[in-house]
Amino acid sequence: MCKFVGAGMSHLFEPLKLRDLAVPNRVWVSPMCQYSAVDGVPNDWHLVHLGQFALGGAGLVMAEASAVTPDGRISPGDAGLWNDEQVAAWRRINDFVHEQGAATGIQLAHAGRKASTTPMGEGGASVPESEGGWQTVSSTSNAFGALAAPLVGVGGTGTALPMVIVMCSVVFGALLVFTALGRRGAHSTEVVARQRA
Repeated sequence: MCKFVGAGMSHLFEPLKLRDLAVPNRVWVSPMCQYSAVDGVPNDWHLVHLGQFALGGAGLVMAEASAVTPDGRISPGDAGLWNDEQVAAWRRINDFVHEQGAATGIQLAHAGRKASTTPMGEGGASVPESEGGWQTVSSTSNAFGALAAPLVGVGGTGTALPMVIVMCSVVFGALLVFTALGRRGAHSTEVVARQRA
């Protein structure tokens, strides 16, 4: 344990129990988008990126924002969790992190009108469908900044989708993912829907 002069004992390296989850310490790694997946499938890059934190002694390692549907990705390089190939790839990474003694988690996301963009390091501009992008879907007809306007309404009627419908699609996707998470063995999940900001 660490002691600081006059500050008492630090709790950073003490275990933490959350319901049935025992985390070996309070050093947690936040999710970081890597923009390195292919068709949403995490790969060796993700294994090394997340594995290094487990090897370094982190108590909980959170995987990057992973889309619950293909059109919910921020960029074509985003990770996903909507098919069995992705589940199998995450399983391999998850197993390695667990073997190092760390707990795992994943951030589930749907980018809404901020989807189908290049990574921020490449400008963050809209990716046209002709270059591997896709039509974005949102609860609003307003484009985000200089990005392409999202598809609104059923069949492109021009009426914004109610936020409740957009959120239901994210929640439904998350429920499907929770089934996959059981197979993946993740300990924690964070759900993020970027619709308005």
